[in-house]
Amino acid sequence: MADTPSSANPNPTSPSDETASDDAETRGEADTGSQDNLLSDPGCEDRSLWLGSLGATVTRRNHDQSEPTSSSALRVTFGEEGSGGVYSEAIPAPGLRHRRFRVRFMARASRTGIRVRYQIASRNDVGRLQTHESGLSRLTTTFTQIEDYVTLGDATVEKIYLRVFVRNEEHQQWFEMTDVELTDVTDSVVDQAPEAAPAARPRETGAAPTVIEVAPAAQPASMKARHWMLVFSFLLAVVAPTLVAGYYLYTHAADQYASTVAFTVRQEESGSALEVLGGLRNLSGASSTDTDVLYQFIQSQELVQAVDRDLDLRSLYRKPEYDPVFTLTENASIEELVEYWTRMVRILYDPGTGLMEVETRAFEAADAKAISESIFRYSGDMINELSAIARADLTRYAKEELDLAIERLKEARRALTLFRNETQIVDPGADIQGQMGLLNSLQAQLAETLIEQDLLRETARANDPRLEQAKLKIEVIEKRIGEERRKLGVSGQHGDTGAFADLVGTFESLQVDRQFAEEAYVSALSAYDSAVAEARRQSRYLAAYVRPTLAQTPQYPRREILLVLTALVMFGIWAILSLVFYSLRDRR
Repeated sequence: MADTPSSANPNPTSPSDETASDDAETRGEADTGSQDNLLSDPGCEDRSLWLGSLGATVTRRNHDQSEPTSSSALRVTFGEEGSGGVYSEAIPAPGLRHRRFRVRFMARASRTGIRVRYQIASRNDVGRLQTHESGLSRLTTTFTQIEDYVTLGDATVEKIYLRVFVRNEEHQQWFEMTDVELTDVTDSVVDQAPEAAPAARPRETGAAPTVIEVAPAAQPASMKARHWMLVFSFLLAVVAPTLVAGYYLYTHAADQYASTVAFTVRQEESGSALEVLGGLRNLSGASSTDTDVLYQFIQSQELVQAVDRDLDLRSLYRKPEYDPVFTLTENASIEELVEYWTRMVRILYDPGTGLMEVETRAFEAADAKAISESIFRYSGDMINELSAIARADLTRYAKEELDLAIERLKEARRALTLFRNETQIVDPGADIQGQMGLLNSLQAQLAETLIEQDLLRETARANDPRLEQAKLKIEVIEKRIGEERRKLGVSGQHGDTGAFADLVGTFESLQVDRQFAEEAYVSALSAYDSAVAEARRQSRYLAAYVRPTLAQTPQYPRREILLVLTALVMFGIWAILSLVFYSLRDRR
């Protein structure tokens, strides 16, 4: 970018703070009938250097998008306030009033949509600045020629300026302009635009009246070809299909009768005595998904085939031969029959309460009721089958647990019997009690014998035979006590311990295994009895709180609703296609 011209103010201000040069002040009155560019007057050559205002930065910039004779453009960069503009230097115009000027220049901006405003500013003999009529144009990113007319007001002026500026909210945006012309065209009828005619002013005596051309009045609005095409397309795309649909609905569409059945899946709440005693309640019950399964089953191909075998649905849905739109197609496959079934059977299901309502439609009231009864019957069979499967699974599991408990109990008892046969001991606990009694008796006899021996030593001679007899008795008793202790495994001698204690430990281990097997058997037997009791009664069943109804008047098809929907849909399609067509047409 070129540097800012030396004559431009480094701190741009409004021309109200600027004074024109002495040569410009002494130039004299401008030629009121001149067609020359006032900005390129020989006496005002410096007028090609502009003064910035409103915080704008003014620079010169080379470019390659203007006329071949132009080599540079004036760039105005918006200041902090987001606005920018320039004034030309003062052009002497003493005594001018009611003058009309043509403004012409090439301009572009940093983005499309920036609006540029241009106007004449004047200063009277006391230095007061006044702005006059202005013009407004939208800039693009490429140089565009702008040409317009601006007019001085009624006040007498001494100096005029050309002011070009923009109002923009974005900082550091810019616009450029080149080949600026300001021409006085007050007395030129050819260049005068009727809408920009100057304000009326007093005519000088003897002067010829000014001729003002007035544009002819606008012609009355009338229908064009595109208007007629739009009306015709509306009639063809909206009105005609709606009329055809209405004619068919009220003349050919057959009446349809509706039958309603409502039910829910119930669960038996009471329990058997075995369940209460064994603490095994709610071993089986209705799952929250039973109704969900039933909802899907009513729409399944299996149910459609079952009902078709009973009632011959194809013949029921083909009865009105003059209504091809709402009846089943001839020789329909099972897939087509299932699709048609979903149209004729409507299901209302509330997952929170488990209530289900089924509305079936047919072309005769009796047929609609028969279909509802078949749906209810097969739905009940489905729930019973699900309940039977659940009970069979539960009983089989309980039986397997019982068989396992019986086998475990048999094995525990067999091991205990084998131990008794090998050891020849029925109850080691009883044997221990007998051995301990014998041992206690020997201990008592030993104590008495020792006392007798001590008494004899005090009273008898050393060779008394009673001392030898007492000593022998003590030895025999101690030997017997040792033998009994070895039997119990408490002698403390190496290789003698653990004999009877091991037998007791083994017996107690076998006894614990037998008790655990017996308790497991009792629990398994109780669970099996509860499962059998549950299987003997029906725990889940289908309860109808609205039996299949027999209609007296047809409720379908809802002709008014279908007619309104047809009109709305066709209108929407027509409106979208019309908008697309005219948007493409405007782009061309």
